[in-house]
Amino acid sequence: MSAERGPTPSETLGPYILEGIIGAGGFGTVYRARDAGGRRVALKVLAPHVDSEETLRRFEREGTIRIDHPNVVRVLDAGSASGVSYIAFELLEGKPLIALLEQAPLPAARVIDIGL
Repeated sequence: MSAERGPTPSETLGPYILEGIIGAGGFGTVYRARDAGGRRVALKVLAPHVDSEETLRRFEREGTIRIDHPNVVRVLDAGSASGVSYIAFELLEGKPLIALLEQAPLPAARVIDIGL
């Protein structure tokens, strides 16, 4: 793997084995991955073309945040390998919000539940 192209599924990044892409955007890609102990994580990887010092500082700051709350995804680890920065989050399974919204109209009780 090179820092210029970033990781691809079935490769490793630091202690993580990448298993597939969950999503991607302008600043990076989120992979389904697992660590050496088999724990599955969501691995957010900063895109190689994002080289702004401010963006890198914000990404690194995000990796240091630890919030213990049932409604906030937990940051498990952060680091860099082969010149690629990453943050490991707990992997939450479920439907994306857009999939629920496409089932509109939703009952009011369900909308309130999602909002909470």
